[in-house]
Amino acid sequence: MFSEQVKAFSAGYRCVIYDHRGQSRSEVTRSGYDMDTLTEDAAAVNAAIRKFLETLPPDQNL
Repeated sequence: MFSEQVKAFSAGYRCVIYDHRGQSRSEVTRSGYDMDTLTEDAAAVNAAIRKFLETLPPDQNL
């Protein structure tokens, strides 16, 4: 869905493509489609990205 934007921005930025559970290549589950769970999923992705960025040298942390 955002392939053209990723192509444009990836030259100067790291791009993360996130999809909600049950969409695109993510697993289809029987539950977890309420806003609270979807918000928790997005917050977990954000936390994982922050943790990863903390491991990078400052000159690589875009």
